[in-house]
Amino acid sequence: MYLSNVDRQAQECFERLIEGMKQAQGITERLKEEKLGFWHYPKV
Repeated sequence: MYLSNVDRQAQECFERLIEGMKQAQGITERLKEEKLGFWHYPKV
């Protein structure tokens, strides 16, 4: 019983972590789209 609770909690924590990473990646991609010129034309 104890190990199944630990396993469930670890799985829930992992899922929250992955969801946060997905959201962070989405923000990064959106910023790239908004600042497209910045990403493609580095300062010389």
